[in-house]
Amino acid sequence: MKKLTLARVSIFLAIFVALLLVMALPGSNALADEGQSPNVRFTILNYSHQPFSINLYGSEQFSYTVAPYSKLVTIVPRGTYSFTMEACKHTSSGTINLNIYQTMHVPVCGGTAKPVGEKIHDIDTSDYIKMVRITIRNKTKEPVRLYLRTLDNHYYLNLLPRETTTLVVPRDRYVYSFVACGDLEAGYYEARVMIPLDLKCTSK
Repeated sequence: MKKLTLARVSIFLAIFVALLLVMALPGSNALADEGQSPNVRFTILNYSHQPFSINLYGSEQFSYTVAPYSKLVTIVPRGTYSFTMEACKHTSSGTINLNIYQTMHVPVCGGTAKPVGEKIHDIDTSDYIKMVRITIRNKTKEPVRLYLRTLDNHYYLNLLPRETTTLVVPRDRYVYSFVACGDLEAGYYEARVMIPLDLKCTSK
């Protein structure tokens, strides 16, 4: 009976010592502290050549602007926030979970971010503002003034004969028009990376 009691005491002591060792680990203390903190870290990495801005609306309101090729690290109260953001001169809105730390990645206009951390902690703004770099080719032998438009976006471009250019636009279906070979040419164009917009004279 005494041997059995000693064995139980030994097991209890071993478990107690193991718990003390786990609690002494730096990572365990960090997690405990993070769990007790009412605030959380929010990071914005702007890789684009345009300024990025975001407004957060929750238990409190915050506004941040991040210069091109810059980083911002801030602390906000934990919670779920609604937001409006502007990137590459276009806007979008949504919600963000800031009960956990988050890093928002702002890619180059027309690109996507490739976060290296855990996806649950990373946000790619191109999931909200879907931009694409399109190629426009003037196949005519004369200068062309192109009008490319949707209900929300309008673009005017001047192209020299046989000139090729690129333009970053939101992914959408566009109406285009231009005058060439003495006629007004018009049509629809789906803005996609691998599909160029070729300007041609249909009558000649």
